[in-house]
Amino acid sequence: MTDCCLHLLCPVAVEERAIDLLLARSEAGVFTSAPTRAHGFAHGRLSAAEQVSGRSEATLIHLVLPQGDVDELLEELRRELRGSGVRHWVTAVLKHGELT
Repeated sequence: MTDCCLHLLCPVAVEERAIDLLLARSEAGVFTSAPTRAHGFAHGRLSAAEQVSGRSEATLIHLVLPQGDVDELLEELRRELRGSGVRHWVTAVLKHGELT
């Protein structure tokens, strides 16, 4: 089965909740999270300082999992994080593994 990388762009306010949801899922396995800056959001979601700078603070999570598990995980994340501003995209993973 093909593996995919699920990318989640999370507002800082929901970062911990998103990470907790992923830690509770066995298929999540190893994933990474890192602070980042997001651009291009509607001004209604940005603070005054973010509107001036043109960017908002966020957390980017990368998670590699089998393609067959993506939709189920996204559905759970939708149920738990609906309306929170989390954005997602999925990309194909050509190869991955541990360097041993």
